Amino acid sequence: MLEPETFDVDPDIRPMSGHHDELVAVLKALGDERRIAALEILGHSEECLCKLAEILGENQPSTAYHLKKLLEVGLVTKRSEGGRTFYRLTERGERVLKVIRDLKDQLRRT
Repeated sequence: MLEPETFDVDPDIRPMSGHHDELVAVLKALGDERRIAALEILGHSEECLCKLAEILGENQPSTAYHLKKLLEVGLVTKRSEGGRTFYRLTERGERVLKVIRDLKDQLRRT
């Protein structure tokens, strides 16, 4: 481990232990504008895969791939009904979407 004195860092400041892997995974999942757009769409209502693909202008397999990435990090959940798959935000997804919206507002102001 690096010694704080070497970098003139306050010794009381510690990195987020144990959360880096999870944070990196969520940030990677958000690393595609289609995934952020999907979160924004799902921030309004639950949608089926077919509708999400249509709104995003993508085919269903591509949209399913992006939703799988969001599902893997717990930002969305899915359910099946009548041969269709519906997606919605999880509580975590709602919190992350709020952070994204806040960040967008901050970026517009600069």
